[in-house]
Amino acid sequence: MSASQQISTEDLIALNDEIAALTRLGVPLQVGIAGMSGDFAGKLGKVSSELQERLERGEELDEALGHVSVPDFYRAVVQAGMRSGRLFSALEGISSSLRRVAEIRRVIHIALIYPFIILVTGVVVFVMLCWYWAPVLNEMRRVCHMQEDHWLQTMIGAGNSVAVWLCALVCLVGGSWYLWSRWSRRALSWASTTGKRSRFGIPTLGMLRHRGRMATFSELLSLMIRQDVPLERALPLCAAATGDQQLSEAAEQVAHDLSAGETLQISQLPPVFPPLIGWLLVGGANQSQLVRGLQHLAVVYSERAKRQVVWMTLYLPVMLTAVLGGFILLLEVLVVWLPWIRLLDDLTIPMI
Repeated sequence: MSASQQISTEDLIALNDEIAALTRLGVPLQVGIAGMSGDFAGKLGKVSSELQERLERGEELDEALGHVSVPDFYRAVVQAGMRSGRLFSALEGISSSLRRVAEIRRVIHIALIYPFIILVTGVVVFVMLCWYWAPVLNEMRRVCHMQEDHWLQTMIGAGNSVAVWLCALVCLVGGSWYLWSRWSRRALSWASTTGKRSRFGIPTLGMLRHRGRMATFSELLSLMIRQDVPLERALPLCAAATGDQQLSEAAEQVAHDLSAGETLQISQLPPVFPPLIGWLLVGGANQSQLVRGLQHLAVVYSERAKRQVVWMTLYLPVMLTAVLGGFILLLEVLVVWLPWIRLLDDLTIPMI
């Protein structure tokens, strides 16, 4: 199913929360979803109605989800939760990860408000300088019989054509905002493949999503191992629940090796396979130790993702504001002081 046909992240969170609540209360899903389908509008309401109809026909939840407009990874989460007997825990875990992704997008949008205000203020000040400051200095140079200052002439020309370049600037900012909205929605999608590493020590959107995926993978794998699900069956299903195609392929390879009776070696694991989880699997731990280790890893990945959200909430607005504000301040200093210093310098030249 194409991404354009699937429900949005916000709608998926709402649907997941409703299913998780019904599961926790023990309410039959076909009854509970029938009650909530009328509360949703648009694509989410249509998905709820289709899901209700299929559940009433006797289909299992994971089977019904395969025929409605939800991402494939969400169906894999439900399958893993049902096979582990802990559907609510699986839904709760993916809900936390999805909420962090949605929260980051909201934080970034809010963070862009401050630079936008500075940009508007800087443009207004620049226009005022071009209209009033530059003509005054230019007239002073003319009265004193000085040579024309090309920088002042450029500013005066910019003031005379302000409507043209202002429209171009508005189009540039609007186009940038549109492209950013599309890119951020795609980059923060659970099925996106953007980078997992930080840039210059700054956490990225891909890193946040990767940590959320690893938390989901570790949590689901611990649930399935606790229910004695064989690793060769649990690994592919849990990897599919992350939405990471490379991890899914790596898990399929590991599962194939296990099915063939091979002993896992850390050096033979695919490079994209999580190294910490790999060490747990090849370390010879018993079932209870493996479950505890995976649960601990899930907590570690989740806490790292939470810290990244906090970091971006606190520092991203400050960084963007400082960078854009510094650039505009430098521009305004050049606009004001460069012509003025040139005027004073020319005044010191003896008149012949």
